[in-house]
Amino acid sequence: MAELSVFGPVGSVCVALGFLALVYLYCRDLYHLMLLVHPESRKVKPTSVWLMFLIPYNFIEDFFIMKNVADALDSERERRPSLTVLKTNGLWLGYGWCTAQILSLLPFAIGSVAGLVAIVLWVMHWRVVRSALPLLKERPLNVATESS
Repeated sequence: MAELSVFGPVGSVCVALGFLALVYLYCRDLYHLMLLVHPESRKVKPTSVWLMFLIPYNFIEDFFIMKNVADALDSERERRPSLTVLKTNGLWLGYGWCTAQILSLLPFAIGSVAGLVAIVLWVMHWRVVRSALPLLKERPLNVATESS
């Protein structure tokens, strides 16, 4: 509730809406990544990334989303050698921000520090996703379908 006293009610709503807008953009990038990998490279439908918005279910589901995205990138790397330039599939960054996100619910400084760590790791994971997107667009495979 300290945020409420810092930002006030209107500012707090604006911060919350801004954060949700960023989560939307992040999910959109994850969705496009999953669409761009070959259907055989993914175990779930691309729309599964939108489960990130189902609070509090997302606190656990986010771990599965990170695993599915990393697995899809690893599988796609076999089809597209251009993906070998990625230094990581982002799994541990994703697991890190998911864990820190849960720890951010703790009170006092522990929760605040965990929240900051979650944001840093989230941005780092997003950078991995953003780095993969142009590589997946270079030589598109027949991925117009969302089935799988």
